[in-house]
Amino acid sequence: MATVIGIFRSGLQVELSLQALKREGLTRESIHCLFLDPPRSLQSQHDSKPDGRTKKADLGFIFATIFGVVGASIGFRIILGPIFWGILSSLIGFLLGLLINFCYTKTFKEQTAFVIIAVNCPSRLQQTIEQVFTVNHALGLKVDL
Repeated sequence: MATVIGIFRSGLQVELSLQALKREGLTRESIHCLFLDPPRSLQSQHDSKPDGRTKKADLGFIFATIFGVVGASIGFRIILGPIFWGILSSLIGFLLGLLINFCYTKTFKEQTAFVIIAVNCPSRLQQTIEQVFTVNHALGLKVDL
């Protein structure tokens, strides 16, 4: 008997690996999954600044400042004047900054949850299981005989 252990990021690769293992004829009793969540201290570091304030609107304020300056400068040459165009472009910049921040955090959010899959299998299936884990992008692989 061999034990093959693989570590994955939480996601589709875990599901694909489990399905492939079941297709190889392994039973539920021989497959063990452990879900690792990050400690609360690490989660809070990603969500706030050192002084405790949130940073969700920071990009919005940066864009509002840039757009407001440019809008006010252009407003000297356009009808309704620099004050109107400065305020309007600041609002547009703020909303654009919030939208970019929201889309960026949804798309590129760092996944910190991991899954460990341990499989007890006959020695003849060891190579197959290693190949399944490698094809499905395991972050780490350990084989105990």
